[in-house]
Amino acid sequence: AAQPHEGGEKRVGEYELEYMMGLMEAVISYGEFSDAIHMNVSDQEVELLPSGRYGIYKDDFKEKITSFQVAYGEDMLAGEMRVFGERFKQKGIQDKLDSKYPSVDEINAAFKADWGVTYQEIIVVSSCMSQMCVNREEPVLQISEDEVIEDVMRLSGLPKETIEQVIGRLSLGARERYLQAPEGYTKQDVNPWDYNRELSFMRRFIVREINNDGIVYLTFGLRNAIASYHQLNYLLFQAQLKCEEGSKLGDLKGKFSEVKGNIYNDHVRDYLMEHSNCIIKCDVPIKNDHPFHADKDYGDVDVL
Repeated sequence: AAQPHEGGEKRVGEYELEYMMGLMEAVISYGEFSDAIHMNVSDQEVELLPSGRYGIYKDDFKEKITSFQVAYGEDMLAGEMRVFGERFKQKGIQDKLDSKYPSVDEINAAFKADWGVTYQEIIVVSSCMSQMCVNREEPVLQISEDEVIEDVMRLSGLPKETIEQVIGRLSLGARERYLQAPEGYTKQDVNPWDYNRELSFMRRFIVREINNDGIVYLTFGLRNAIASYHQLNYLLFQAQLKCEEGSKLGDLKGKFSEVKGNIYNDHVRDYLMEHSNCIIKCDVPIKNDHPFHADKDYGDVDVL
């Protein structure tokens, strides 16, 4: 999480920060050059410098590699949207796999009731912010919140209020202490050792900060935006999304959990049928007037 500096006997100065950034730039540049040459993206000339070191003309390299980076970024984003489109079909008929799960309308309604925005609105805003990085040919952007909202409105057609709500849901801001949960959250939402915590960079890919002039700036990256909605999608379909008991999302989580259990039972049944000569039955009741007679209803045996 982004938070103000505290503690320590010596405050980090501009020199130390710039030195660290210089080292990071050198490492990233080396990796970029190495990958481009080894993957035959660029047939870059390497020259022996008077100092005895090898070097290349960076501007020439950037010119050659930029077109590839833009094309690759657009192709990657388009691929992600195709995958998402296959999972969430807008039409009323879903394929055999998806028909096991709650419908898109049911998912959207649960998110709307508990989070104030639909699941698809979250995906659309995240995708638009990825596209903003591609359009500007930058892996990471730091721009004003107003500019982000304006761009997302133009790309998506969503109203301003919806985009603001989604940004709020996907943002991290400064807090008084790193391990201190903000109001409305618990320690499990901030502890770095807790998987699936609410206030994590994996779940919230936007860093929101206010500068000295009172202008709100957002910092976010192309890949982080994609990874964020992948994580949300995974938590949803694996029935691991944290939510309050009795909430609409809690009810939705129960349905996904049931589907997950049924898929597992089907795998066990199919394996036993293929690798044994046993008679296999599923969902065998344990209650009165059934082969497994009991004084009351004890449920059933998933795979017998």
